[in-house]
Amino acid sequence: MLKLTSQEFREIFLTKFTQELINTFAPKEIIKLETEIKEIKKDYNPPQIKKQIISPPRKRFQQSTRPIINPMRIKERRLPQRLQYLQPIPRETPMDLGKLNQILKNPRIKSIICNGLEQQIIINSPNPNKINLTLSKEEIENIINEFSKISKIPAQEGIYRVAAGRLILLAVISKLTDTKFIIKKILPHPLMMHR
Repeated sequence: MLKLTSQEFREIFLTKFTQELINTFAPKEIIKLETEIKEIKKDYNPPQIKKQIISPPRKRFQQSTRPIINPMRIKERRLPQRLQYLQPIPRETPMDLGKLNQILKNPRIKSIICNGLEQQIIINSPNPNKINLTLSKEEIENIINEFSKISKIPAQEGIYRVAAGRLILLAVISKLTDTKFIIKKILPHPLMMHR
């Protein structure tokens, strides 16, 4: 007989049937539960809890003698496996980088980080160190334009990566925020040293 009825009829029948069951039996059970809860609440005396404010112990930090330096991080994209053998070749090319020329002559310095205009320059020799040198907006633009002129790759807004001479420039060029850059020295390739 149930197979002869439609799916819609079965759903309506079951919902009406469960509604009637709830209406018939639920009120009696709910009233019993409410009276039991009231009796339990009358007999229950919660213990008095003293409120204490407990402060966590203070930790004493030792002040580091070494300054905390958070250099600019630009994620470098790796070339596909078939192109990873391509590397820039260091060449002697005269470049005028203004205040940075003297710093780059030091063979121990591996990279220079500029986090924006009027911010102290960070040099990476064996350890990163801030030096008392800042660059103005014009000086930063001149450095990027010098790389652009020598490499013949025009500088554009966004991430700009170029190799020129013995240096690699990785810059974030922006009109809204400060332009930041990292200049790294190109390490001589082991195969090129034997020639």
